[in-house]
Amino acid sequence: MNFMTTWLPNIVCTVGGIILSGLIGFWQGKRAARVQDKHTRMLTTSLTNEEQKGNMELARDKDGNITGGRVIRLQGSAISSSIATGDLTTAPASPALPQGPETAPR
Repeated sequence: MNFMTTWLPNIVCTVGGIILSGLIGFWQGKRAARVQDKHTRMLTTSLTNEEQKGNMELARDKDGNITGGRVIRLQGSAISSSIATGDLTTAPASPALPQGPETAPR
């Protein structure tokens, strides 16, 4: 058995395969992270736009960052309720609420 004809090609192919598979895995991981970041930005933008329109209220921490939850407000003719992180509170609806185009019931 000669080192140059037996061992060297095996060592070169093994090390080359490890490096190549590592690079492919790194490229696939970067690609998946880019797609995830794109979808996160799209979702954040969409939710922020809906909040600005008044359709929903997002739960935020003390610094103003979105925490992943949302505050759901249900308004009816007799009562108004709010659900935030599983807590349900009900209160009588106020007749003095402004009824502009952005707050009108749909």
